[in-house]
Amino acid sequence: MPFPQKQIPLNPPFTFYLAVVSLAGLAGLGALCLMYQTQAGMGVTGLNRPVGWAVYITNFVFWVGIAHSGTLISAILYLLRAKWRDAVSRSAEAMTIFAVLTAGLFPLIHLGRLWAAYYIVPYPSQRQLWPNFVSPLVWDVLAVSTYLTVSLIFWYIGMIPDLAAARDRYRGQLGPMHLKSRIYRALSLGWSGSGSQWHHYGRSYLFFAALATPLVVSVHSVVSWDFAMSLLPGWHSAIFPPYFVAGAIHSGLAMVLTLLIPMRKLLHLERLVEMHHFEMLAKTIILTATIVGYAYGVEAFIAWYSGDPVEWQNHKWRVFGPVAWMYWLCVICNVLVPWLFLFKRLRTHYLPLFVISLLVNVGMWYERLMIIYTSQAHDFLPHNFGRYLPTWVELMITAGSFGFFFHKPQSAALAFMVAGAVWFVVGAVYGMFSAIHLVAPEFLPHVAALVFGRERPVHVNTMLYGFTGTMLVGIGLYYLPALLKTRLWSEPLAWVAFLFWNLTVLSGPLGFAFGYTQGREYNEYVWLADVSLVIAVACLIVNTIMTIVNRREPQLYVSIWYFMATFLWTASNYPLGNVMWHPATGAMPGLIDSLFLWFWGHNLPGLLITPLATGAAYFVIPRVTRTPLNSHTLSLLGFWFLIALYSHIGGHHVLQSPIPNWLKTVSVVDSISMVLPVSIVVINLWLTARGFGGRIWNDPPARLVMGGIVWYIITCIQGPLQSLPFLQRVTHFNNWTVGHAHIAMLGFGGYIALGAMWHVLPLVSGRPVYSNKLINLQFGLITFGLTGFFVVLTMAGLVQGTAWHNGETVLRVLPQLSPFMVMRAALGVFILTASLVGLANLYLTLRPARHEQPLLRGEEAA
Repeated sequence: MPFPQKQIPLNPPFTFYLAVVSLAGLAGLGALCLMYQTQAGMGVTGLNRPVGWAVYITNFVFWVGIAHSGTLISAILYLLRAKWRDAVSRSAEAMTIFAVLTAGLFPLIHLGRLWAAYYIVPYPSQRQLWPNFVSPLVWDVLAVSTYLTVSLIFWYIGMIPDLAAARDRYRGQLGPMHLKSRIYRALSLGWSGSGSQWHHYGRSYLFFAALATPLVVSVHSVVSWDFAMSLLPGWHSAIFPPYFVAGAIHSGLAMVLTLLIPMRKLLHLERLVEMHHFEMLAKTIILTATIVGYAYGVEAFIAWYSGDPVEWQNHKWRVFGPVAWMYWLCVICNVLVPWLFLFKRLRTHYLPLFVISLLVNVGMWYERLMIIYTSQAHDFLPHNFGRYLPTWVELMITAGSFGFFFHKPQSAALAFMVAGAVWFVVGAVYGMFSAIHLVAPEFLPHVAALVFGRERPVHVNTMLYGFTGTMLVGIGLYYLPALLKTRLWSEPLAWVAFLFWNLTVLSGPLGFAFGYTQGREYNEYVWLADVSLVIAVACLIVNTIMTIVNRREPQLYVSIWYFMATFLWTASNYPLGNVMWHPATGAMPGLIDSLFLWFWGHNLPGLLITPLATGAAYFVIPRVTRTPLNSHTLSLLGFWFLIALYSHIGGHHVLQSPIPNWLKTVSVVDSISMVLPVSIVVINLWLTARGFGGRIWNDPPARLVMGGIVWYIITCIQGPLQSLPFLQRVTHFNNWTVGHAHIAMLGFGGYIALGAMWHVLPLVSGRPVYSNKLINLQFGLITFGLTGFFVVLTMAGLVQGTAWHNGETVLRVLPQLSPFMVMRAALGVFILTASLVGLANLYLTLRPARHEQPLLRGEEAA
């Protein structure tokens, strides 16, 4: 088949160099942490007795496993004459080399004493000491070094014709004396493409393919012996060699997809790597996932059938104990999720291919950590049981070994919005469990992860950061470049922000449910999650600033002001309110901590959610009414009033505590003064929509946004009033405040987030919303549920506050609250249903259709 005339560009695009710089920076961060660990000692890690192997050995096993896919695709499939390997073999072989090199670093990192690494090299020293050949560490050195050598030769031999082609191309375009031409001339070893050269090339390639094939089995079998040759329960198993080999090939194939899908676009390889090749990889992953699932089942069966009580107890602890989340995450990501490739639609579209492959990589990494950690932490003697939590040093060194890149215009904005819809469902489910426990505390009493004290922080933080915050960030990432008539400065950087932001949100369900929390309201995330969020915010700041710098629109619309300021305020307020300079506790000692706590506790809704929601409303309303904003001056006046007043009002949460009187006065006065910026926003938007109410009402997304503005009015009337000390005697510390929080976050922030998401979604995806009727249904369900919530919780709060104010005991008030809690749980069903309806509508909008006519992408605000 002749090549098309259109050639691949000689030089990579700018985004390629941006990716290289970003990955180099990540590797440099890992190197700095390694230097710190080398200087400070292994005490900076989370290793302890009995857990002496953990993240570093996990990384070693993971990266060795990744390396196997290159040999599988290039060698085994070459021997089987599978032609589909041709398009992906070179990238897979290159991945093998770098994965093996990365894996080889971690035994050295794990040693701690890097200067003593030569002890494991088998040579006669002056002290007449030889390495201990009974040690699995020496086996690893021999196996991995042999595998690296053969893989390197196999890779290089396969590339000789390609290097010669590059030599000829550079010689014709740059001249024979150019440095690139001379380098490729030396590497191509005088290849001319003659018949005899092709004959010898084929024989040598076949020889190394036959030699490399058994290495796939032998190398990871040797790695598995690191564990299987010990006597620890969970490790001492004959199934480990085939189990590890299958898992290695599984993770390696997934990594090929993870890297090749974005690189196909980045390096303009669309003509060479086609969907057919990805589909064949996906089908192979179905096979390896089935083998891994079989290994999980056999492992459980052998633990039971062996009759060894210690082995069986260890397996039950792994499956049902405090680390059960890790086991089931592995089952879901490594077995159940890859089986989705059975559906042709999912294995023939790039986004499902990429997401599923990424989940397999996550699951396989956790599988190695689960195997290594749990057997050490729960061995023979109960007094020797322990726990392990990696430190920031270990995580940063691990991050230094990973690279992630994905580039598609507006893809990060869409990812944030989809994630927000998913987190809405997760948060609503946990909220439903919380409501049930307030009616029936004995519901699921033996499930520690679902007790009220753990599920309530998951519900609150997931709804705040996961649903409302994530969705509003995605909306902003769309309107930021649209209003500036440019493109987002760096889509990959936005994806990095997406990753770290959602890791923070994910740490809630995974961490709080198992007791990992700092125990401060709205500040529960552990320190590592705090760091992750700050990194995400820093990435968003850089991306926003650079997009503004490269804009083609001279005027900065007010939505841009709010979006940019959100992250500047969060970058300064979040570390302060979460006391990030005290990683162990995240708190200050004594009474002063309440001020730090509520400094962020109130700035979270006020200087994170409020500016994002206000910016989205300023974007949507003028577009729907097709009229200019009523007053830009008024909008900026409201912006400056917000920052001038809001940062001081957190103290009204602790008026009953012995904080300084001047701080109480400032908090109350500024709380009342918040009527000014709220009124400015509401009046400005209402005047913009004046005379065009029909357009707002007949547009389901705009109706949601305007509904959020109505809730904003109610919230900011109730909020200042309840800050008054006289009124707070009755309204504080009871369900009145809970009702207020719901209308602020779900009513104001949630309505605008949903409305703006449905408005922006067709512009981002190029597809019309699947069903406006489902948007109307979601609006009706949330409105009924939230209005009922507000009324019921306000009434319950007044009952509580009045009774306590008159000296009644808590015990005698509780029976009076029972009917209110029942109504609260019933109303929660409507909100949970609304979240599911929205997620279904989103899925039906984005799913690939056989005969779709995509919309043109919108790029500018009206």
